[in-house]
Amino acid sequence: SQVEDTTPSRHPAIFKKIKGELDTHAHIEEKIFYPALKKSGKKDLVDLVLEGIEEHLQIKMFLKGLSSLSDKAERFEPKLKVLIEDTRHHVKEEEREMFSKTKSQLSSSMLEKLGERMEAEKLKYQNANGIYPVKPKPGTVEKIVDSAKVLIGEVLGTSPDAKGEKKARRRTTAKK
Repeated sequence: SQVEDTTPSRHPAIFKKIKGELDTHAHIEEKIFYPALKKSGKKDLVDLVLEGIEEHLQIKMFLKGLSSLSDKAERFEPKLKVLIEDTRHHVKEEEREMFSKTKSQLSSSMLEKLGERMEAEKLKYQNANGIYPVKPKPGTVEKIVDSAKVLIGEVLGTSPDAKGEKKARRRTTAKK
């Protein structure tokens, strides 16, 4: 969004932040999340993981290519645009398909442990590579926290909607 909301002269600095975030994202998924899904998931989930790995390879190719280009190079902006499109596609697939399959195929405790391991690895990787989290616009943190709470609640089955569904199921089962 920052790239789309700014002039091309600001894009190289924004790209450095994007690169740090995407390098971190790929690292923790490839080191912790994907191996766990490949080990514990069914074939449909494993297929999505393999596709995700290929998408990471493509994104890494664009990151490397953009890193080696001067911000004055005429290929910088088109490559940056394709990187953004590929990344959005990858995130949508994870959110729409992979996460729901993960939620249904892995236990809540396993998901919680994975989350803790991924968060610890993220901090370790960022510190080791001099990558520091992007400072979001004011108000964005609250939105991210709210979204994360909802997602975690859905994954763990503790969201208000999930609790309501469980209670409704219990009442229906009790009546039978």
